[in-house]
Amino acid sequence: MPSGIHYLNLRTESPARRAALAGKFFEQIYRGAFPKSDQAEGPDTWLPLLDDLVPTGQPRIYVVLACDAADRMLGGIIFEEYRTSGCWLVTYLVVRPDARRRGVASGLMMEVMRTIEESQTRDCSVLAETENPARIADAADRAEAVERLRILDKLGMRHLPIEYVQPALGPDKHALEDLLLLCFVPGEVPGRIPAKRIAAFLNEFYAALGQVNSPYLARIAPVLSKQDFLPTMRLVS
Repeated sequence: MPSGIHYLNLRTESPARRAALAGKFFEQIYRGAFPKSDQAEGPDTWLPLLDDLVPTGQPRIYVVLACDAADRMLGGIIFEEYRTSGCWLVTYLVVRPDARRRGVASGLMMEVMRTIEESQTRDCSVLAETENPARIADAADRAEAVERLRILDKLGMRHLPIEYVQPALGPDKHALEDLLLLCFVPGEVPGRIPAKRIAAFLNEFYAALGQVNSPYLARIAPVLSKQDFLPTMRLVS
């Protein structure tokens, strides 16, 4: 772990402190990092799913915050447990600009893996999403997306080479076709993941958001059914 940095798992906090920390994280760090409404969520979404009694069909959400010795918030990571498919999804990873290159992101990913290990989940896959630079028109935004790929690659994330569409995150939001689906593969050896697990995850993800009849699911299902495994690819060459 990076020295001088400690981590707060909001699931271990009291409801009042949990709500206060989630609100602080949202206002101070998250809101500026995810300004696009179709990509963003907030405490109203996170807090109900941080309870132990998760509504049927919904994932368990985890929010882990990184703080320095003075308790200043440096960043955070949000990830979800999809129990039926055996997948965990890292939905948001953000580090405050003046706290970057201090190992905060790698420390947050280590907290994800420690949480999964403590849950005693066996034979699971850790997935993530990120913007596809090839789908971004603005040059500055595209450069930021390329830099994110470099960081995620260093953290062990690899691209799953399938068409990916993120379901709409709410009734006032839109599905996103400009994202890549990633898989955590530690080490340098290329990995692979069962195609049926990705199919199960996509069905569970869409169902949790009330979109089981999505045309995307109908389109991707036969593609995945023809493959036993999906390869993983480096995000940078």
